[in-house]
Amino acid sequence: MLYKFGDNLAYALVSPFLVQVGFDKMDIGVASGTIGLIGTIVGAIAGGAITTALGLGHSLWIFGLTQAFSNIGYVLVAEAGVNRR
Repeated sequence: MLYKFGDNLAYALVSPFLVQVGFDKMDIGVASGTIGLIGTIVGAIAGGAITTALGLGHSLWIFGLTQAFSNIGYVLVAEAGVNRR
């Protein structure tokens, strides 16, 4: 029940965070609409393949630990800021 709780709670704050960093609405739309969709589809396929190979229990532990490090991406975005070169 709590597997994705933190990510779902933080999802509402992603757009305001990106605006504060300096991205405009077009950048945010492209990132969430295209790159996010592609990442979701590829992740679902890869997750299904890994779950089939390792089983549900092992996969939940691996993905749960991996998910803990996913928020490091927000730190990297905050440090890098907007670069339009």
